[in-house]
Amino acid sequence: MQIECECVLAEPGGADPLLAAAVDLHRDFQSLGLFADYGDMCLVMALALARIFEHLEVEAKVRYCNLIIASECGAFLLGFEEPGAKIPPDLIDSHAVCVADDRLLLDFGLGQARKALNVPIYESAIAPYTPQSPVLATHFAGLSAYVWLDQPRHNPRVRAVTDANRSLAGTIFGRWLEARNAPRRQSVRALHSASPRRGQ
Repeated sequence: MQIECECVLAEPGGADPLLAAAVDLHRDFQSLGLFADYGDMCLVMALALARIFEHLEVEAKVRYCNLIIASECGAFLLGFEEPGAKIPPDLIDSHAVCVADDRLLLDFGLGQARKALNVPIYESAIAPYTPQSPVLATHFAGLSAYVWLDQPRHNPRVRAVTDANRSLAGTIFGRWLEARNAPRRQSVRALHSASPRRGQ
C-alpha cells in the first residue's frame, strides 16, 4: 500500500514562504510524473531540487545522510553501508537529500523504500533541518517515523557519481521550469520575489 501525498509539518500557504514553496514543488513533481520517473534516484532528485532553489535565489545544498523509516511493520534503512556489500559504480553508499536555506530538508527520493515496504510511504518528505547535529531531521506520520541521520564519512567516489548525475538533474530542472512558465500557484513566485538577492 502506498500513499501519494507529501510529508509536511504545516499547511501550505502559511507564514513561511519557503515551506509553502516546498509543498508546491512536491505538487509540481507529482503532476509532472517526476516521482514515477525518478523517485527511486535520491541523488538525482536532490541535485534537481538544489538547482531549482538556486534558480529561486535560495541557498541550497545536497546533503548526504542515512534515513530510518520505522513503522509497526519494522524498519527500512536508506544510505547505510552494509559490511562487505559491493556498491555499483554508478551509486553511492549514502542517501541524498536537499537542504534549503539551511533550515528545511526535502527528501524527494523515497522511491526505494516505497518499492520495498508493504506499508504507506510518502512520495516526499519535508521537515525542519537541524545543522551540526547527528539527527538532521525527524518527522512522525501516523504510526511511522522518519529519522535522517548525519553521515560524516562517504565513499571516495561520491563526487564522481554526483557529477555524473548532474545532467539528469538538469533534465528534471528543465521540465519543472517549462511547467513553471505556465499559469500556476503564487507561492513559488512569492518566494522568488521575497528572497534577498545574492550579494545584498
